[in-house]
Amino acid sequence: MSIRGTGTDMSSIVYLTNKKNGTTYVYVNEKVRSKTDDGYVYRRRCIGHIDPETGEVVENRAKAPQEEPAVVSVGIDLFLSKLSEDAGLTSALRMAFPQDWRLILTCAMYILSEGAPLSFIDNWSDFNSTPFGRTVNQQDLEALLSSIDSDAREAFLRIWRKRNAGEPIVLFADYPWYSEEDTSGSIVSSPGLNTVPSEIAVCFGRDSAIPVSYVWNSAPSKGPEDVRDTLDRMYWIGSKPVVVMGRTYPQSIIEGMKKMGCGYLISLPNHSASARNAITDVKDTIVDSSNLMTLPDGGHGFVTTHGRRQRGIRSIVYYNEEDAERDMGMFFTQVDVCRYELENGTFVPTHVPFYSRFFRKQGGAGTAGVEVNSDKIMEYVSSAGYLVMQTDGRVSPEEAVNWNSRMSECTLFFSKVRNPVDSPRLKLFSQHNYRSRLFVQFVAYILYSLTVANLTAGSLRKEFTVQSALREMAGLMHVTGMGYKKPRITKSNYRQEILMKNAGL
Repeated sequence: MSIRGTGTDMSSIVYLTNKKNGTTYVYVNEKVRSKTDDGYVYRRRCIGHIDPETGEVVENRAKAPQEEPAVVSVGIDLFLSKLSEDAGLTSALRMAFPQDWRLILTCAMYILSEGAPLSFIDNWSDFNSTPFGRTVNQQDLEALLSSIDSDAREAFLRIWRKRNAGEPIVLFADYPWYSEEDTSGSIVSSPGLNTVPSEIAVCFGRDSAIPVSYVWNSAPSKGPEDVRDTLDRMYWIGSKPVVVMGRTYPQSIIEGMKKMGCGYLISLPNHSASARNAITDVKDTIVDSSNLMTLPDGGHGFVTTHGRRQRGIRSIVYYNEEDAERDMGMFFTQVDVCRYELENGTFVPTHVPFYSRFFRKQGGAGTAGVEVNSDKIMEYVSSAGYLVMQTDGRVSPEEAVNWNSRMSECTLFFSKVRNPVDSPRLKLFSQHNYRSRLFVQFVAYILYSLTVANLTAGSLRKEFTVQSALREMAGLMHVTGMGYKKPRITKSNYRQEILMKNAGL
């Protein structure tokens, strides 16, 4: 290799010829400060080569900017898709909704993962791998809700029922839903948290605890005819189900279920006479090792059937010390809030039953005019942490506690469907759109129940809730770019490996 330079001190341009290929390269000497002393040194940097035909310097091509890495979370998609596929949910959706099943499953995954309004799905679907394969926008949601019709819903439910046959148990869950109208029927000009009561009856497989079907009622059942009508709409049940209800119902409903041959499990309010009598009977004996019950999430409670029995009714009483502490804290906070409202004349309509039960309003204004009803306060305190249920005996005490918990869970899950954010954006004031949105929520509830069943089967309920399991799986990333020739998935941690192994991944 030959060297020649310009200038006497070789401080600017240097030409080096490679004898193997005959190419002459052009370098520039750069003056930089020495790291070892206070002086300067020259460093050589290649800026190009000499064109043999023209003799001109051909500059080096600038390096292409490094590709920005693309990072997508794939864990939730992998985990829930596996559970859905194994249970036959994916194939049932594919058969009933050949065009929309991917979007329905994607929406269900989002609902289960985030629990946020459905119209916020765009950012989540942009960062997460989904069956839909791209970002879900507002137009996609509107088109989906418009396309889901009753025939397709019934086709799915028919396919899904055949794959989940078993003894049925039906939960009647009341839940509030957002309305653009106030209780007088007037349109609310500035939408707020106005709610009206409705009811959803969800049929489960008794052994699998997986939702099989559902019926929505725009108003809660009030008599045996309403219950019979709902069960008639589940004509495919065949055998007489066990009906689970969670509020005060007239005795006529219980008698009606007996005539229909249905079993029943009904939760009683603790201030009712039947509940007070049952609590009094077991109060001194329920906290005993023989009554200890381990809950699916690893917690503990005490359950017994030593309540009073009348006309074949069996009382089941459950007590949990942690629930008692939580109930007491929330109760006395509510007492303070309501007392402040009464003293200042700022009445809240939904608090009226609380006012009338726990306060006495006397003559005069201010603090002197408000008196706490100490007898009612003590009555509530003595029953804090207790749950009293009545059954015809077709449900064991352990089953009763678990199904009552599922009913509360069901109420919370479906109360999020129609909300002040989604209602105007997704036009949920339309009966068609609301029923379509309710169906998507039901699919999400199936996914939720499949996840619970998977965690239970692997004895992981103590370590994970559904939400914590999905948060853990969300940390599994798919990375492209950064100079990698092939896409890479980030290394899974110990907790992710537990979940994946339990799901069969």
